[in-house]
Amino acid sequence: MENNKPFNKEGEGRGSRRPDRAARAEISSYKEKMLDLRRVTRVMAGGKRFKFRATVV
Repeated sequence: MENNKPFNKEGEGRGSRRPDRAARAEISSYKEKMLDLRRVTRVMAGGKRFKFRATVV
């Protein structure tokens, strides 16, 4: 029996919808420093909604 399911380059099913991080990496002439990273949670009808907040300079 042959499996006709499409495979990505790692062979893990259909793959990710997001592009490769290495493919979109750019060299910047600026220095970055992360000051704050927080997970913000809201309780809504139907469950919790998670967001992330980052402060970078």
